[in-house]
Amino acid sequence: MTTVITTVHGTFARQAVWAQPDSPLSQYLTAHLGGAVRIAPFDWSGRNSFEARDDAAKRLCDHLEAIGRAEPDSRQFVVAHSHGGNVALLAAANGRLSKPVAGIVCLSTPFLQAWPRHLGAARIVSAAAGIVLLFANLLYLMLRDRVGSSFLMACVVVAAIPTIYIFMKAAATLADNDKPRWVLPEMDPHRMLILRAAADEASAALGAATLASSLVARFWALTSVGAPLWMRALEQDEADRTRQTRYSWPRRVHGLSVMDLFVLGIVLCVLSLLPINPPWVTRNQATAVLVASFVLNLPFAWRKVLAIAVLAPLWWLSMLLAGPVLLLLSVFAMSFGSSLALRHFLWIVSAEPTPPGVWMTVQLDPESTPRGFRGLMHSSLYDDPRAHSVIAHWMKKQTGVSPAAERREGSAPRREA
Repeated sequence: MTTVITTVHGTFARQAVWAQPDSPLSQYLTAHLGGAVRIAPFDWSGRNSFEARDDAAKRLCDHLEAIGRAEPDSRQFVVAHSHGGNVALLAAANGRLSKPVAGIVCLSTPFLQAWPRHLGAARIVSAAAGIVLLFANLLYLMLRDRVGSSFLMACVVVAAIPTIYIFMKAAATLADNDKPRWVLPEMDPHRMLILRAAADEASAALGAATLASSLVARFWALTSVGAPLWMRALEQDEADRTRQTRYSWPRRVHGLSVMDLFVLGIVLCVLSLLPINPPWVTRNQATAVLVASFVLNLPFAWRKVLAIAVLAPLWWLSMLLAGPVLLLLSVFAMSFGSSLALRHFLWIVSAEPTPPGVWMTVQLDPESTPRGFRGLMHSSLYDDPRAHSVIAHWMKKQTGVSPAAERREGSAPRREA
């Protein structure tokens, strides 16, 4: 029976040397697995994006299916490095494969896991308002010598409501559409071997990006804590007001009186600011009427007043910080893929040593790294004889070769972890 091993390179590593049939890893597996062994390199774009990996997974599925049709009696394995492991996992879990692969070997793979942030409508409004404020400031800096500030302010106010609505709708749509692509599929843990090297630079870099984005997001969450609290206070106040006015006519009279005083105060303010205004209208009178409406409303709307006095400044702070926060999250998200830059506000993404669950994982001892190795630890496994031995031993176990048969062949591997 022929054993076909498909090798999958990682990010930015097209035509990788280690994945070719004449590489040390390929030669070792060919010599030690026994029987006919064929190495089938799989080449993909290598771009660092979820879309590129998703497209590569579909093509890898077609590649494996074509081998299965051409050689129906063959056993298929996949050996993948770095993000190639995510590609292999997505492909093997695809329901289009008529015959599952015998096993997948992942070398130094940072398994990307994503789950949605629980923001709530209030924080999404804060972020959208922050974007409006950011662009308003940019427009002011560019057009302040050509257009009056009053006109710019009017444009910002007019654009704010549709911008916030579009942002909220887009956020919900992106979150729903991206979930199938960014959540790792389930797989039989007995069919996957994970090999890792200590001090993996790629995993460390992705971990640093996750830590930085987490700190930024948590800081913004602290400043935006006023948003949901304010919304809750306003909803509670509105519910109390509705209940009170429904069963008590004095409450209705009180509400109408407060509203009349407030409208009168606004009218007096406008009249006092006009170039030609009645002599009996002064700003002090307008201010007094507005203060009277506020004081009259205070006993029945203390929650709203408290929310405005305490929580509104926090909400404004979150709006002012939303633009820089979104920019920083986009920068950190570039480590995981360019497509995540505009979505990192909605999703938390991290690179983990394994997918969720219980897996066969081997980490090689860094003190036993072959002498003379000067490359990145992230790229050390496919040239490490210890890793070659572990892979061959595991593949034999998957194909049912007994330990006694291995000893008779004189190729029993020594596993170091």
